[in-house]
Amino acid sequence: MSDPRSVLVTGCSSGIGRATCLLLDRSGFRVFAGVRRREDAEALQAEASERLEPVMLDVTEAEAIRRAAARVTEVCGEAGLHGLVNNAGTPASAPVEFLSAGALRYPFEVNLFGPVLLTQALIPSLRAARGRVVNVTSGSTAMGPPFMTPYVGSKAALEVHTESLRREIEPQGVSVVLLDPGHVRTPLSDTTNQPASESAPPAELIERYGAEFSELREGAEYLNRNYGKPPEAVARVILQAMQASRPKDFYKVGREAHFVRLAQRLLPARARHALIKRVLKV
Repeated sequence: MSDPRSVLVTGCSSGIGRATCLLLDRSGFRVFAGVRRREDAEALQAEASERLEPVMLDVTEAEAIRRAAARVTEVCGEAGLHGLVNNAGTPASAPVEFLSAGALRYPFEVNLFGPVLLTQALIPSLRAARGRVVNVTSGSTAMGPPFMTPYVGSKAALEVHTESLRREIEPQGVSVVLLDPGHVRTPLSDTTNQPASESAPPAELIERYGAEFSELREGAEYLNRNYGKPPEAVARVILQAMQASRPKDFYKVGREAHFVRLAQRLLPARARHALIKRVLKV
């Protein structure tokens, strides 16, 4: 009996990553589940088969990326790595005016440089398997909501990187996929170690942006109640991308993801600005 196909998924402590690695495991894949805490690794192992192997992986640390890539390459051997899912992500929600340099940079470290460096380290193994890379982006790049500049910027850069990388390595047999999960009910903000720009919001921030920031939060809660889908819905689409002989270039999960991308293409900038204000109640 041949060995199962192998997939590395990052950000598996909760949300989309956790749902994806468990679904891939149930579907017969050998899964390397990237986590940052031992307790998360143990929780995954309690629910999964013996094929699932937790990998301690903080995508902001070069040495952690090197160790993870070395372990995956060692286990996969000549068969290579069938799939890499760059799912780990972190939000950033505050006015740019009040974000520290560290808080501005951190989303780029997690959402952009981490996936780029991890992919770079695994290209030889992906090439051996004629595998595929799935980069998880965000529909926020299509609309540019306020108070999310570092997050939106890092995800937009990931999208452009994905397009360029596809043209580099697809001729060598490696598919490169972009996936917009739409609005997902996932505790992303509770699972990151994003550095805070302030220990407490300064009075000036509250005075200048407090009302709009509160409205944005209410709008986000509205979207969560009315459009938020479970992480398992996204995991099923990632499974499709792993099982397809020729995966699509771009997967959009749910009607709102399709709508936002269509609006990005068809609406002028002023109309998109009015739409985002209406949807988010800002």
